[in-house]
This record gives sequence, C-alpha cells and structure tokens, in this order.
Amino acid sequence: MNYIKTVCQDIYDSVIKSAEKTQAPVAYITLNISKDFPFTNEQIIQEFDKFKWNTGLSTADLIVEIDASLESNSYKVIEIQQFKDDE
Repeated sequence: MNYIKTVCQDIYDSVIKSAEKTQAPVAYITLNISKDFPFTNEQIIQEFDKFKWNTGLSTADLIVEIDASLESNSYKVIEIQQFKDDE
C-alpha cells in the first residue's frame, strides 16, 4: 500500500471508531498536515474520496489545513463533526 493510501486508512480508522460510538453520520473531518507534507490538500481529498466510497463515511467531507506546528511529514485528525438534527 502506498503512503497516501496508508494516510487515508489511518483517517478512516480513527474517524469510524468515533462515529460508531455515537451512531450519527459524519459530516466533516478536519485533518491538519505539516507544511512539508508530501501531498497537496487536493491529492489527499481526492484519494480519501475514493477510499471512503460506499463506506460508513461516504457522506463525510474532508477538510485539510496546514499546521506549521506539526512535526515534519506528519498529520493529525483534529475534528470530527457529525450531522446535526434540526429539531
């Protein structure tokens, strides 16, 4: 498995565990990446869109932000937002 697929698998694994606890669909996932991360925001989003297809996270949108405080070549899921009931 190449590195970008490993990143997508890590994102998926960490988010799906949280989503299973609440059983609410995930709307947004915010991922921070280091400024020297080897893939662009667009590359990560495109690969994650393919990865999540037809899974419990298929409704989730990935937001990728650069965080200069992260160690070199690293990433971290920092927020998981679920759909809110408008009642």
